[in-house]
Formats: sequence, C-alpha cells, structure tokens
Amino acid sequence: MKGSLKFYKMQGCGNDFVVVDKKQLRDDLKHEQIKWICDRNYGVGCDQLLIFNLKKTGIIELSIYNQDANIALNCGNGIRCIGMLMNILKGKKTIDVQIIGGSRAKTIVLDDSNHLNGTIYAELGEYSAMQNDDGVDVYIGNKHLVIPFDNLSNVDIAYGKYLSEKRDTNVSFVEYNGSHAKVRVYERGVGETKACGSAAAAIQIASMDSREISVEFVNSGEIIKAGNKLNESGRSVSYIIGAAELVYDGNFYLKT
Repeated sequence: MKGSLKFYKMQGCGNDFVVVDKKQLRDDLKHEQIKWICDRNYGVGCDQLLIFNLKKTGIIELSIYNQDANIALNCGNGIRCIGMLMNILKGKKTIDVQIIGGSRAKTIVLDDSNHLNGTIYAELGEYSAMQNDDGVDVYIGNKHLVIPFDNLSNVDIAYGKYLSEKRDTNVSFVEYNGSHAKVRVYERGVGETKACGSAAAAIQIASMDSREISVEFVNSGEIIKAGNKLNESGRSVSYIIGAAELVYDGNFYLKT
C-alpha cells in the first residue's frame, strides 16, 4: 500500500524501539515523520527509532534516532535488539554493527530458545572516563554522566533533565553496592527511561572496578550485566548482556 512502512516493535529490558529496514525507504525520513513514529499517542511509540541496512558484507549499518528526531551515536539495548532481529529473520548468531556517525559494535546471541526473545551479548567498543564536579563523564560512542547517590529515593529527576540539557549527555543516578548497582536514567532527547544499555556500560566503567556488575533499573526491575575486557589489540572494550525481544510487527502509514 502506498505510504505503508513495515516495522518491527522490539524491546530490550523495557527500553523500546521501532525498527525499520532502510531498503524500504526511497528517501530519508523527515524529522516530523520520525517524531510522529516515536509518539506514543499519534504513532507507534518508542524510546528510539532504529533504521538498519544489512550490507552484502554482512555488516549492519545502523542509524539511531531519539524521540526528538535527533541522532544518537550509541544505544546498547537497540544494538542487542538488532542482534536478536537478525537472528529471527536471517538466522545470524553473530553480527557486526556500524553505527552511523558513531562506533563499531558486535552482538552474539547467547540464548534463543524462545525464538522471539533471547539473551544477547553486545560489545560496545572502547571508552574513556574522567571525574568532574558533578560525577564521572564517560564516553562510549555517546556521552554519559554517572552520578553516585546514597539513596535513589532522594533523586530529583528534574535535576537529571537540567544536567542532560546543560552538558548534552545522558545522566545516570547510581546507587552502588559491590557488584550490584541500582540506577535511574535520564536519556538525552528522550527523558527518563525504563532502561539504557549504554548507561549500564557507563555505570560499570565509572565504578573504576574491573569486575562485571549487575545493573538494575529501578523503573522496570530489569537487569543488564556490564563489564569490560581486552580486545584482540589489547585495548579495553565495554560489553553488556541482557534480554531482547520482538514484540510485534506491522505496517505504519506515513504522513508526507
């Protein structure tokens, strides 16, 4: 049907996505169309829109758009959802992802016993971290500000919004307890979300501990494991492990 756009609705630990194959698009989507798709009242509704392009080389090129139609340069949960979708559609257990404007990533399906959902490993790449007056700045393809907190019930999420806009970054308020951390996340261009994969990675990095930790998102109760390891070049790279699921698919009718 004219104006019809096939989409997949996916979620990773409560962080939800509309996923579209770029090969369907004659032209790039307009900003207003992206915002409309992401809108939970007038569109399909999602935290981010993912547009993927499976190249002949087997590499996935991935564009990530926040609800405000601005580009995001990394998305750990989105990358894991793409890994799950390629397993469902193409039977691929491992894929390489090139984020448009961002870094390279890799996903491996660890468990797909229930076909439509599974446990996915995502390697997010190299990172850097620096202490500042507000907390720890972490760069992992995108920017994060990690702020340790003694009690998350005392967090004012409006302060997260303020810092996010001031610093143009994602903001995580974290309560550390050994190898476990609880978190509330304000995502740039989205707002407070139920989960954020790259934030989980940033939280592990900011802990300045080499141990893998379990990151619990208080708004969903979901857990993502995050750690770091040496890659083939001997450099530290960050990884996350968590669930990803295909919820439904359908057709969306674009306004021009």
